[in-house]
Amino acid sequence: MRWFDTSLFPRVAGPPPYTLRNFPSRFPDVRFMDFQNWDLSLSKDIPFHERLKGQLRVDAINSFNHPYITQLQSTNVTTTNFGQLTVTQNNPPRTFFIDFKLVF
Repeated sequence: MRWFDTSLFPRVAGPPPYTLRNFPSRFPDVRFMDFQNWDLSLSKDIPFHERLKGQLRVDAINSFNHPYITQLQSTNVTTTNFGQLTVTQNNPPRTFFIDFKLVF
């Protein structure tokens, strides 16, 4: 998966010694993706008797299962996989928790 346009970069490792650099060291338009992690929770109180009630609760961590990929394969401009991302998710996948609590 190519993350940015690598044709803008020179294919040599660096300038010859004792020469001025004519290539920028930072690029303002190259950023990593936004971190989108939605956690949702639903709960319902269920009265059984005057002093007895139950609570059902469902929690969803990373509900929409958006992956957050931040690892580049290579930062060396002379390799063929420069500018490509390693497809490993750096946030936990979608997880559900179901709880029931009895209060008296």
